[in-house]
Amino acid sequence: MKNAGKAFISNTLLIEISAVVFIIILWAAIFHYVEWIRFFDWIYFVISTMSTVWLGDIVPKTDTWKVFVVIYSLLWVPLFLSVSGLILESRFNRRIKSYVSKFYKELHEAENELKDMEEKVNETLEDVLETTENTQDKVEETQDQVEENTDRLDEVEEKLEKKPKKKSR
Repeated sequence: MKNAGKAFISNTLLIEISAVVFIIILWAAIFHYVEWIRFFDWIYFVISTMSTVWLGDIVPKTDTWKVFVVIYSLLWVPLFLSVSGLILESRFNRRIKSYVSKFYKELHEAENELKDMEEKVNETLEDVLETTENTQDKVEETQDQVEENTDRLDEVEEKLEKKPKKKSR
């Protein structure tokens, strides 16, 4: 499925570039037949005018040529700039969507890792609490045994103190 998307993008770009090249060649041909100047000079003129970087080294000399340049400038320069803007915008939007998609994927993975860690922490906490309760119970049992043994020891000591001492002969 990803290959189909890449093919669509490359086909769309190819169509856009083809349209621009067609416009350049068409207007260069028209200018060439109106003024009879070299075809490649007109390609240079059309591209520099479309991109609004006209240097002024090729200028209209006849009235017919001037009319064609005015028509060309009014129609194709804004259209070329608009198409260029759309091409750049679509490329920019695709790149932003790619970054946002990647960001959300990483965010989702981080959320899952966080949930796993939270579960592990909760399990560990439960184990610690259980161990603490068991330890506390054992400490209480041991304290009870110590008290019982202390009480027995006290009883034995009392009995020993009360028992009369045998006299030696």
